[in-house]
Amino acid sequence: MTRNIISLGLLALLATAASTQAAETASKVESPRKIVGEQPAYPIEARLQGIEGTVMVEFLVDEQGKPFGPGVVNDAHPLLAAEALKTIRNWQFEPATRDGSATYAVVRIPVVFSLTAPDHTVTPTDSLLAAK
Repeated sequence: MTRNIISLGLLALLATAASTQAAETASKVESPRKIVGEQPAYPIEARLQGIEGTVMVEFLVDEQGKPFGPGVVNDAHPLLAAEALKTIRNWQFEPATRDGSATYAVVRIPVVFSLTAPDHTVTPTDSLLAAK
């Protein structure tokens, strides 16, 4: 009995994934692109204390390309997290599009604070989670 329930659950999961994939291929989705925004500054106090790390920031990019509700989704040092959030709030994006029309998208961006990188650089790398 339990084995049948698990099998049915797996089949339902596979069917849902297949229908989602088919729906996504039916429409053309373009990810948002950052068009305006400074790189986060390395906080002086963090640098002096030798603090490094990656801040994973997740937020919504609305239909006008504005970031909305950025939040940290990992266990990042508070000094680094505060700087990443402050900076991303001031960015501007070209919004995501679905079939040529602007739409919102959820974005997750890792912001890497590294003391060993040239000039103590901070590297945000865009990665799209989902466009609705």
